[in-house]
Amino acid sequence: MPYAQYTQAQLNAEISQALEDPANVYWVVPEVNAAINEALLYWGQITSFWSSRGVFNTALSTPFYDLSTKFPALRSRAYTFDQIVKEIQYHLLEAANGVSGSGMTAQFSIGQITSAVIRKRNEFALDTRLPLTFNSFNLTTPPQAGLMQLDQRIELIARASWKSIPTGITTPLRRQDEYGSDALNYQWAQDNGIPYAYSTALTQPIELQLIPPPLAAGIVNLLYIASMSPSVAAGTTFNIPDEFYMALKYGAMHSLFSTDNEGYDPFRAKYCLERYKQCVQQAADMRSLLRITINGNRCPLDTIWNLDATRPFWQTQTGPPDFCGYLYDIVALAPLANSTAYSITCDLVRSAPLPVNPGDPIQIGREEIPYIFDYCRHILSFKLGGAEFAATFPLFDNFMAGAAQRGKLQNVNAKYMTPMVDTGKREQDVQPAA
Repeated sequence: MPYAQYTQAQLNAEISQALEDPANVYWVVPEVNAAINEALLYWGQITSFWSSRGVFNTALSTPFYDLSTKFPALRSRAYTFDQIVKEIQYHLLEAANGVSGSGMTAQFSIGQITSAVIRKRNEFALDTRLPLTFNSFNLTTPPQAGLMQLDQRIELIARASWKSIPTGITTPLRRQDEYGSDALNYQWAQDNGIPYAYSTALTQPIELQLIPPPLAAGIVNLLYIASMSPSVAAGTTFNIPDEFYMALKYGAMHSLFSTDNEGYDPFRAKYCLERYKQCVQQAADMRSLLRITINGNRCPLDTIWNLDATRPFWQTQTGPPDFCGYLYDIVALAPLANSTAYSITCDLVRSAPLPVNPGDPIQIGREEIPYIFDYCRHILSFKLGGAEFAATFPLFDNFMAGAAQRGKLQNVNAKYMTPMVDTGKREQDVQPAA
């Protein structure tokens, strides 16, 4: 049963009263509501507080499934360009009219804000390996010297595999540099065959070296991070989990406050940079999938790296899936499903359920409402700047202490599951992204 103790309107009124603005003159109602949503999403980011269950069916011979696509309401990526820009405008004491930029002063231009958000989105993707994209690239003729041209949107490769067209066999490609390949076989560049590794160490940008060069046509399957050049439109989304949207906001404001113009503010620039770094660190420890069953039977969970190591031909084999490798929101089921009839039940850490209407209950208990309350007062004071904003740092510290305590309780409640849900960190340990 969901919480029904505090509504959005009640919490908004209490926060406004504490800010000595009960009529919402200086902090308007939508601005306070945005702070409440940010507090809830950040709470979920740190504590993995909300969980839910979702079900989907397998697709025939499909290796990877994206949880954000299968469960868009639970693993939400719905924050829009307009929402982020409006929150930045609130913080900058500008007219909060979103990407239209109407009514803004000369302190910041709307172009500065939107450009900063786009830059930070691509930087965050590189820093965190979020979001991951899966795609296949058909090489109808073997590339000369094994050098494959990549799509220019590919920022970083998390995993690669090679499918031989003549044999139909798919095997993982290990990341390796040319020096290591020389040590194994100094004639690898001349001994064309079936690739077993790849390198980007000595290649030109957006180029991949297949080791050894393929003898015949094949398909390169890549799990990668893609850059975005999103259209500056109100409804544009950024394809990152909602709980990390604030990384784009604070990262963009760090750029804005670091620029030598009327808005230069080194104190708040440093604060925004620290908040961005916190989100990057939290992304490394991100939990999404806690448990999975297939047709009601428990399925082992592990990293995709370990799946490749123990079952190198899993992308070639078909049958009832009995093993799951995953990285963030990407799930690999092995072997490939030979039917669409397999029911996959996932226990997930979901994005915070956010209130939409004034009467919607806040989905957190009374005992932890004070932490949300403190965070909102702190972040709404950001636009005051200087000593007034600095004076609210103890409120942020209290929120973080409460989140740490909740995190400990969550770990105690799931003490046997903890080693199963840190696959992102373990994958990074064995195969660093950068």
